[in-house]
Amino acid sequence: MTIANVAQEAGPGLPQGVRTAQEAIHLPEVQEMLRRLSEYGLGICMPHMHDGQTGEFQRLADEVMQVESGLAVSFRPVAEVAGQADRFFPVQWLWRAGASAALGRV
Repeated sequence: MTIANVAQEAGPGLPQGVRTAQEAIHLPEVQEMLRRLSEYGLGICMPHMHDGQTGEFQRLADEVMQVESGLAVSFRPVAEVAGQADRFFPVQWLWRAGASAALGRV
């Protein structure tokens, strides 16, 4: 996927969850959350992945985690990565099933 493809997809062609996230970042309450998070060196991310054939944005499935290893990003089953906690440490989190859950690891 090229930057041009992403820019072209940034509108109505995005899945609803991605569009919602893109629109929400401009809400005053989200901007306030971002300001508060920045006091701790944290930010906001939009959990997503891309279709292997088309490169289109997709919602990151609950059972999938983004993993960075050797400067390459991959998407692996949460259960597989959770069993390797000594190898990967969390760098992204989200609220899932009533608790904080790791979303991305390096």
